[in-house]
Amino acid sequence: MVRTILAASLVFAAACLPQPQADSECRDDNEDCPSFSKDATKVSCDCTCEVATGLTTSRSFAGPIETCLPPRLNRATASEVERVAIEAMPATTYNRAVYDTCRDSVATFIQTLARTQVTSSAPLCMTRPVTCRCAPREAWKDPQCERTCPDIECTTQSCEPLLREKGTLYVDACVCTRVRTCGATVPGEDQPPLCRVSPPL
Repeated sequence: MVRTILAASLVFAAACLPQPQADSECRDDNEDCPSFSKDATKVSCDCTCEVATGLTTSRSFAGPIETCLPPRLNRATASEVERVAIEAMPATTYNRAVYDTCRDSVATFIQTLARTQVTSSAPLCMTRPVTCRCAPREAWKDPQCERTCPDIECTTQSCEPLLREKGTLYVDACVCTRVRTCGATVPGEDQPPLCRVSPPL
């Protein structure tokens, strides 16, 4: 009985802290970050999610996720103030910010959404722990990301399961831009929606 309670407590604690697992690359020295053009409007992130299948076992899911850069890094959708800030931003700072879009924003979004899907009927936010890592592959200019997107909440209608057979992280059937769960919202209400774009066929 004690072991059961302890295991449940550990699962609960891990589940309600949706922090992505960050890699050490591009954390302390901007010079180590990949280079990106300030003309870019979209970034492709390579993401991997680990889903706990037991106390010491897990299963991996991986796939590319393309998303529009947020207005603060996207000249096409930026406000005038944001556009001026982009122009004044050192290249190394911009590179780090694009990297962080994948590592922090996209990873947190996918991780939180995956958690809601693997245990959609669990009470009190209790779920199997899911941790996701994302890093940018490339960034480029895409007309689809030169305009803002509608803010769509993630539901079973707006997003099919992300975690598929054969370890695939599949996002083509997910059009939502914001996930709400356990009293939290990702991205935050004060942040723009995550305008994700499906990869080309």
